[in-house]
Amino acid sequence: KAASVDEFSLFKPKEEVLSQYPIKSGDPIFEVDMHCVEPLPVNIDAIKAATKTLDLEKHGFHPHKYALSSKKGKAHFPSSVGAGAESFGLDSCNEDPSKCDEVEMLTVDDFASRHLDSSGKIDVLSIDAEGYDFQILKGATETLKKTRYVEFEYHHKWKADKLQDAANYLEDLGFMCYYLGKDKLYRITNQCWVDEYESHVWSNVGCVSKDEKHWLSDMEGLFWGTIYAPEYLS
Repeated sequence: KAASVDEFSLFKPKEEVLSQYPIKSGDPIFEVDMHCVEPLPVNIDAIKAATKTLDLEKHGFHPHKYALSSKKGKAHFPSSVGAGAESFGLDSCNEDPSKCDEVEMLTVDDFASRHLDSSGKIDVLSIDAEGYDFQILKGATETLKKTRYVEFEYHHKWKADKLQDAANYLEDLGFMCYYLGKDKLYRITNQCWVDEYESHVWSNVGCVSKDEKHWLSDMEGLFWGTIYAPEYLS
């Protein structure tokens, strides 16, 4: 379904929306279909409560209680933490699972076959999994083939996985990957890789499908603008 300007004013003042888009009130401006996957019990309960209160499913927002990884199974997450906690990964309950809840674990491909329209493209796949981002990507091979853009975190919690392996994996699936900076991009795919990138410093990585010519052109333009900036040439 399409969201109208009137419906979108739930998130922004209608006047602000109308000032940004040359359309009339009530006209459709985009189609919304967003899926949020959260394994931590207290967080997903809060998200589902807010979704119901604000009637967000009418606007295409769908929360799901799952853990995601490279294989199906069961995972455990703490049951007695405050809402908004975001530092718990798949290993959070290894020491004392008695204080944790069991959560169904899927691959992204399993999730997609269960919940997504198989005929449509995925505009953005965003991953923040406390060091298990590459494991999730490994379980998303088929889904990534119809994804335009994917973004994930990279930092010190990447204990067993390497960023270069993730970049190579995504390149094999037709993506160009970049470190994301403030108004800057640093390509890490293929010949642009240097070992210093395996630094485990907190960062975000964005990868665009090479089939998305306009998106790729924009990102490549920003990349070349970054490396030819005066501060790098002096």
